[in-house]
Parts: sequence; C-alpha cells; structure tokens
Amino acid sequence: MLGSASDLQFNRSSAITLRVFPAAHWGTVFASPSSAGLTQGHSDTDDPMAGKRMGQRWKRDFSMTESASYDAAKPQSDAASGPSRRVFFALPTSEACRQALADTSQRMQKAAHFMPLRASWVSSENYHVTLHFLGRTPEPIVQELIKGLPEAVANVHRFDLDVRHIGYFPNAKQPRVLWAGVHNPPPGLKQLYDNIAELIQKQGLELQHDNFHAHVTLARFKGLKGTGMFVKQAHNMQYTNFGKSPLEAVHLMESVLHPEGARYTVIGRGALATP
Repeated sequence: MLGSASDLQFNRSSAITLRVFPAAHWGTVFASPSSAGLTQGHSDTDDPMAGKRMGQRWKRDFSMTESASYDAAKPQSDAASGPSRRVFFALPTSEACRQALADTSQRMQKAAHFMPLRASWVSSENYHVTLHFLGRTPEPIVQELIKGLPEAVANVHRFDLDVRHIGYFPNAKQPRVLWAGVHNPPPGLKQLYDNIAELIQKQGLELQHDNFHAHVTLARFKGLKGTGMFVKQAHNMQYTNFGKSPLEAVHLMESVLHPEGARYTVIGRGALATP
C-alpha cells in the first residue's frame, strides 16, 4: 500500500512477501510504491536501478491490470469463440467507505474542473478492490467458478479493509490511475488471494498479473496534460482516512463495456466465515 507500514506482493505461483517498514517511512510523500522504498515484484529496495526497472515493468504489466483496460487482457482460452464473459473477482466496499471515497472524489473533480485535465472518474457504486482479473472467459468455466467460489473462501474469516491514503499508478510524475490504498492488509487478504488463485488455476486458467497491490480505483487519466497541477492540488488529501470496510464476501463480477463506461454485475458470491 502507498507509504504504509507493509506491502503485499504476490507472484504467479501465489506466493506472498510481507515486508514491514519502520514508522519513519510513513511520512514519505506518497507518489508511488517505490517512493517509500517499496517495489512491485522487486524486493531489493537498495538497488539504484529498482525504480527504473519498476517503470519498465509497469509499461509491460500495466495493461494486464484491472486499473488499465479490460480490453487489454488476453482471452483465457482459445475456445473463447463460444459464449464468454469478461469477469473478475472483487472485494466489495461498504456503503460508508464508498461515501467517504465519493466525497473526496467529488472535491477532486471540482478542483480538476479548472485544469486542462482529461480523466474518467469511477462511479461510487463501482468502488471495489480487484482480487483477480480474468478477462474474457468461456461461459462453462464461468459457471465452474461460480460453483467453486463459496467453498474456496469458506475457511477465511471476515475482516476489515482499512482504506486510506491516495496514490498513483505507475507514479505521481506520470499518473495513469488515481487510487485509494488498503492500509496494513490483514492475513485474511493473503488467504483470499491464494484460495482464489487456486480456484482459477484448477480451471486451467492463467493468473493475469504477477503482483498484487490492494487498492480502490478512483479515476483513470487520459494523457498527462494537467496531471502535474492535479497532483499538487491533491497533495493535501493524500493522507485521507476513508474508514474501515467490513468484508463479508468475495464477489465474482461481470464487466460489460458501454460507451459511458463499464457496468459491473455480481454473478457469483462466496461468504466468509463468521469469527
């Protein structure tokens, strides 16, 4: 998460590295995961080339993440010529958390109105944390994922997502995505990631990303014009606390693209265990 005490990084085999940083890092200007000595998929934070490689990695991997474009993800099967749906696994946010995020988003949009900024702002009803993005997936496999989801998450107890701080992918100098982070991800988040990864791979599918950074997407920038001015204006909001969002279930979502933006529908649900 952006400049917080810990950072979760996952690879294709669903292994996890939990890296803890002293409180001195918390005051770092939150521009990107690397700004506080954190990297995506690269554990050597003392390497002077780590930042450059991270930028190169984002150029390669960014199109495969939910935060970029659903169209960029490759179909999950060569048999995708039949019925298929664009799907992803998501963690829903609470109404109170969504309202807090929306309030900050609206303040930012008002400030951006006077800037030469081109951005697509996510509607508050679409705020979520993407756990795994699959892209266009054959319908028979979608049905198996729906069936398998409840069992896959039944051994994970409910927990809270502590949503706070705003940041940018890939960084504040060349921002493409504005997001709110998840502070101190609890162990249950790792369990969910691993369990869903196993469910996906049992269907013969590939994981679409080789790292994981829990976040809620607030906006996507269409070019760099005006972003420098925006980042400066948003500086006083970067440490905003959006509250804790109780997580009771994991959703399998369908994304349907429309001219006005993507529309999400819950097509599968797996309830977490009650403590």
